[in-house]
Amino acid sequence: CALPILKYMSQEKEFSSSTVIRDEKILPYYISKDNYCYTVFEERTPDPKFATEKSKNYVQSIGHFSTLGASLEKIARLKVDSTKDYTSIRDYISEWNRVKNEIKDLVNIGL
Repeated sequence: CALPILKYMSQEKEFSSSTVIRDEKILPYYISKDNYCYTVFEERTPDPKFATEKSKNYVQSIGHFSTLGASLEKIARLKVDSTKDYTSIRDYISEWNRVKNEIKDLVNIGL
């Protein structure tokens, strides 16, 4: 019978849809959410040392997370670690707290 197959196909299509979450405060990262998980992506520009005329910006998958909070925490860590050198532990912790509070404010919008 074709009816069960059509029903399955419509469910499959429903499961494959995703929502993309972008915010200037988490750039160059963004989040894609589907029925299974949250995926963090990074929009990247090729390193000029290795780029050619045909080189284009690309998207790299960072990881899959079960909650929005876990994906935002990963982005916070990535943003803090994107600065390679800190002059002190205090500077590192200060930057971690700044980024963490910025992301916490995003989550608390409208609550």
